[in-house]
Amino acid sequence: MSSNVIKVIAILIMTFDHFCKIILYWLANNVLYNSQNFRLIYKLIFSVFYEIGQMAFPLFAFLLVQGFLHTKNIYKYFFSLLSFGFISEIFFDLAFYNNLVYLQHQNVFFTLSFGLLLLFTLKKVQLKFNNDFLSNFAIQATLCCLFMFLSFILNFDHGVRGLLLILIFYYFRNCRLISLLFFLLLYCLFHSLNIYLLFPCIIILLYNGKRGKKKFKYLFYFYYPLHLIVLYIVKILIIFQYKT
Repeated sequence: MSSNVIKVIAILIMTFDHFCKIILYWLANNVLYNSQNFRLIYKLIFSVFYEIGQMAFPLFAFLLVQGFLHTKNIYKYFFSLLSFGFISEIFFDLAFYNNLVYLQHQNVFFTLSFGLLLLFTLKKVQLKFNNDFLSNFAIQATLCCLFMFLSFILNFDHGVRGLLLILIFYYFRNCRLISLLFFLLLYCLFHSLNIYLLFPCIIILLYNGKRGKKKFKYLFYFYYPLHLIVLYIVKILIIFQYKT
């Protein structure tokens, strides 16, 4: 399974997750929530939908590490992620929070660009202090803590857990099974372990190390803000129809 196939799978899961959180969540709370019987069904359905939505980010984190290991231009890769983070933020805030600016939650592009910057910095440290284990370990550990602290106070999507997952896939890149065991342990500690998380594990195990066709290279970059725009417009139309 190529990285392009994994990317498409992750995008489909993400779209389903966002559709539930942006459209179905509003419908449930504003149209269907009057029935007491529905409230129990609503809680059950959304708990399942939430768990399914958790499957997307591990795939994106894995692909980020693979991109870092194989990219020919790390600077272009980083600025592409960061640029689309700023481009997408207004649509992210509108779609999820109905505000042009919402500082309590930043979109996933910032998490990914921050994670890429961390990997790049760690690699530089490793090359410089390759013969000094203690300095190498101390500096890398300090950098990881600093980046995770910044991701926490800046309210990046998936936050500390997201960066830890990226680090797991990076440090255990040569042993995929161990990286997946740590991935499951991480989600167990931060949230809860559920059967849906086995799906991204299987997908990652099926990765063949190939990228696939180049035309899919920027699929996620453009799709992310576009699908947020579409979901926001749909939500506005539903609200308008409901109020009239």
